[in-house]
Amino acid sequence: MAIRCCANQMTRASSLKTLAWAMNVAKRRGRQKAIVALARRLAVIMHRIWCNGTEFHWTRENALVLP
Repeated sequence: MAIRCCANQMTRASSLKTLAWAMNVAKRRGRQKAIVALARRLAVIMHRIWCNGTEFHWTRENALVLP
């Protein structure tokens, strides 16, 4: 359910790219598998951020400005 809410509220450019990827998966494999694939993709991203200790930035501009 959280993934569905997240997919509905994605509005930023990087989020739209991820959402477009999930929509393509849905066309090929079906809606349920796309939801699971999106959840896994987001989990992998969060795990990488957690392991590396990096901070998440919504935009590239913010990432470039901050050290």
